[in-house]
Amino acid sequence: MKKLLNKKAMLIIGAADILLIGAFAGIVLHMAAMVRSVSLQRAADEWAGNSPYPYSVVSVYYEALKAMNISEIYSLRKSIESKLSEKGVDILSEDSDESYVDCWYGISDGMAYSDRTKGEIKIFSVGGDYFAVHPYKLLSGCYISPDDINIDKAVIDDVTSWKLFGAIDTAGMTFRIGDAEFYITGVIEAPHKKNSDMKIFYDEMEASCVYIPFQADSAVSEQASSFTGYDIILPDKITGFAHGIVMDALGIKENTASVTCSDSRIMHDPSINWQIIRNNSKDISSYVSRSKRSVFPFYKLAANSVDLKCAILYKFLVLLLVPIVISFCYWLVALYLSIIRLKKAIVGKVSGKIEARKLENYYKTHKKTTLIKPQADTRRNS
Repeated sequence: MKKLLNKKAMLIIGAADILLIGAFAGIVLHMAAMVRSVSLQRAADEWAGNSPYPYSVVSVYYEALKAMNISEIYSLRKSIESKLSEKGVDILSEDSDESYVDCWYGISDGMAYSDRTKGEIKIFSVGGDYFAVHPYKLLSGCYISPDDINIDKAVIDDVTSWKLFGAIDTAGMTFRIGDAEFYITGVIEAPHKKNSDMKIFYDEMEASCVYIPFQADSAVSEQASSFTGYDIILPDKITGFAHGIVMDALGIKENTASVTCSDSRIMHDPSINWQIIRNNSKDISSYVSRSKRSVFPFYKLAANSVDLKCAILYKFLVLLLVPIVISFCYWLVALYLSIIRLKKAIVGKVSGKIEARKLENYYKTHKKTTLIKPQADTRRNS
């Protein structure tokens, strides 16, 4: 007991606990920051508003050879609405608190020209309410909207703006993609600036991003519009509900080589991702390089990379919990022994006082008796 409650040992263990708990908290906060910087869940939370249910972003990524056309996109949307109706989710009524928003996009390479220079770009041909699902920070102007009649509008990121015009506040200016001229409605902050993983995959594109209405595809390419990505924000009454609805609408039970479906509320779950990594232990990089099969945008690649890191950190956190739990047990035992020691000390002190009081009363009583008796004897003698 003395060894267990040794002050020096307790100081050493206490200092170690502070370091362990600090490391644990630091890793958790770091993981949360990484996930927050790449997650689409923020858009779902904003869209939910005052809804009694949480919302989730469900994303579908297609292999280039399996890319969807606009008819298939509309068919998928109708199928999702039908599946929601079957589950009793009313998203079409004007009185309903539940609704959805979706978008789709195709990605292609191109060359942009301004009056002063030119530069390689990644062209995102977008449909639906793309910037409601991807609320990038707006630096200048405004987003393009699905309600816009004119299709010669574009949103560019600040990297493209600097590349073509040497400035950021370029809303209202024009540039060309091939022979098609586009009017810049807004400039967004390139999302890679908030996350190192995002920056890696953004830089690997070796091109900056331009977002145009998919109806303008015919003006920049002879090929018909094709879409490799579809995102939808849905009510998610139970975690995984929205993901299941989309999977049912796609007619698949699990991800395939040509179609990958992910949910913003569960895709960053480190315990799930650790299982995925463990199943791919012979080739850990396959978790990130899945883009070889599906056309993932750079932010999805960054999200996969973050998931990989968080899963490894999660395993480290589990190991870190072992000494923390052992230490916690030590402090419980030490507290228990200290309480016993304190209890004994209190009982001993109280018992001592009681004994002292008894002795005091005894001496007082004994003293009175010895004083009274001689007086009585004196009276008898007289």
